[in-house]
Amino acid sequence: MHAPRSAPDRAPAPAPAPPSPHPSPPLAPRLLDVRRAAAFLSLRPDFLYKLAAARRLPSVRIGRRLLFDVLDLEAWIKRHRVKPAPADNSCPDPTPDATMPSMPLAPACEEGA
Repeated sequence: MHAPRSAPDRAPAPAPAPPSPHPSPPLAPRLLDVRRAAAFLSLRPDFLYKLAAARRLPSVRIGRRLLFDVLDLEAWIKRHRVKPAPADNSCPDPTPDATMPSMPLAPACEEGA
C-alpha cells in the first residue's frame, strides 16, 4: 500500500473582497445616434442634422450613421450656457430706453423710498 501524501505547503487563498456599498452603474454608450443625442440635448433630431452639417456640433460619421460623442455634447452644453448677470442691488436706470418696453419700478426704487 501507498502512504498518504501530505498536502504541499500553500499560502491560503486570499479572502474575497467585500461587496461594494455603491454598485457601479451600467456602462452608458459613449456614442449616441441622432435620436438619442437629440433627447440628451432636448432638441429635435432635424436640428441636430443641421448643426452637424454646419459643423457647429461635433459629430462622428461611421458609414452612413451619424453619431455624437457624449463628451462633445456635454462640452457643447457648457459652451452655450448663459451665465447669470452679477447680483446688483442697485435700482435700474429710470431713463427710458427706446429698445426696452417701459416697466414699472419696484417699490424700493421709487423716488423718495
